[in-house]
Amino acid sequence: MEGDILYIRLKEGMYPHTAIGIRRDSQVVLYAINGKSGRLGITIAELQKLLLADGVQDAILIANGGDALLRVLREGEFKDVIPSPEKRKNFTSVILVIGE
Repeated sequence: MEGDILYIRLKEGMYPHTAIGIRRDSQVVLYAINGKSGRLGITIAELQKLLLADGVQDAILIANGGDALLRVLREGEFKDVIPSPEKRKNFTSVILVIGE
């Protein structure tokens, strides 16, 4: 931060990304895109296109370049939809969604 100006630098290139989107019908959707090298992961511009194609009108980028993990609770057990590439147990950002 410089004075009253906050600078935010996003990683360029193909990286894992985690985002939350809100569609036009107010449905909340979660995105976890994994990958670290080669064709894995996506760019910020590609993520934007994906969100727009999915009908998202508002979005929050949660992680730009860190590990992505998506886990759901089904039948009393956690299931990895997108597993951590390194089977890490510690993450800097966690989003908990509880449905009815």
